Amino acid sequence: MIHFLRHLTAAPVRLLLWLTGFLPVINRLILAQIIWTLTADVDDGCNVIILTANKKGLQPAREKAMEVLEKTHDASAAVSIGMVEAHGCFDPEAAYGWIQKARQLECKNLQKLLKLELLISNDITAVDLEQVIEQILSRNDLTGEYSQAALCAKAALCLMNRDWNSADALADRVLVIEELAWMRMVKWTTASATDDKVLASMQQLKIEKAATKADELFLLSLGKHFLGDIENAKADFKAAVKQGAQLSYEKMAFPGVKEFVYSMKAEFEGSD
Repeated sequence: MIHFLRHLTAAPVRLLLWLTGFLPVINRLILAQIIWTLTADVDDGCNVIILTANKKGLQPAREKAMEVLEKTHDASAAVSIGMVEAHGCFDPEAAYGWIQKARQLECKNLQKLLKLELLISNDITAVDLEQVIEQILSRNDLTGEYSQAALCAKAALCLMNRDWNSADALADRVLVIEELAWMRMVKWTTASATDDKVLASMQQLKIEKAATKADELFLLSLGKHFLGDIENAKADFKAAVKQGAQLSYEKMAFPGVKEFVYSMKAEFEGSD
């Protein structure tokens, strides 16, 4: 009953917060803080963490995250600030620190940490990528976002191992639900590996529709790298950079991508 009354009291403020999305005159952070104070709900606390990071910077966001984490004992707060640390600051060590804090506090919803662990697994040796993937896929209490990310990562591992059939099957599992340029790259790579030129051409057309030109070139260069076609991978990578391809932390976190980018860097430096 108390929980219901708190949310009922916060409802007018929540409506005002929604309206500021269309009329950004009122400070959204102030409204979000009021809602968090009224409800003490972890989702509202996470909203304050993100808005604090956007408005005030990282250190105030860290302080707010610690407040939410200690008050709610919910790992969702650690995920929110951890994503800021990884995506915004390219600091996987700091993100991993929040995972450890959530576990030390014996927070509820620890399974939500798996998304963050998957993201930083390339950079943190204490995180076993394959184990995290299987943990996500074995659960039925996580959103589709988790399983999609795990399937994309698993498909990349299959490409690295040249297990074309498994990679292709994983791509189909995702694409039957949602169109993703990453999984189209997987399908293009497996079709090219088996010399199915018609299917490869079809997949490339679908990549063109689903991605920007820069991302299309980057994905094709990555696929060629998995195939061992280094010269063409290099040419496409160079074209992707000229088109303004942006290498976000999320892109670099996919298995094989960081190694590919570093190999391209070495190729270009070697040709100077």
